[in-house]
Amino acid sequence: MKARMRMKFLGCLVIGSTLSAALLVAPVAADQHSIVFSNVSVIDTRDGETVEGQTVIISDGLIRHVGSVDAVDVPDDAEVIDGSGHYLMPGLAEMHGHLPFAGPGEPMVEDLLFLYVANGVT
Repeated sequence: MKARMRMKFLGCLVIGSTLSAALLVAPVAADQHSIVFSNVSVIDTRDGETVEGQTVIISDGLIRHVGSVDAVDVPDDAEVIDGSGHYLMPGLAEMHGHLPFAGPGEPMVEDLLFLYVANGVT
């Protein structure tokens, strides 16, 4: 069970940290390895709208393009992740948290930070 939670944690970390970058940067160069989230609903935190049927291209750790599934050219060598039925949004920021003091070997802080990221706080 804990291993499955850690995998979900890593997925949240990747999605949250990559989407916290600026949107709609430069087009993806053909020689860069890309990760593509296809057919996702993107939550725009600027206006609170959800835009369905989007493709998000991430290359070199940056979001390079967001657009309609029909309008985005996916690079041939891209790793494509089908996001049907799922949402993407920028990671949330914890601006005033206090972690409990824990000595060496105590898992309390690690467990608390795991819960942050599992809930979208990057």
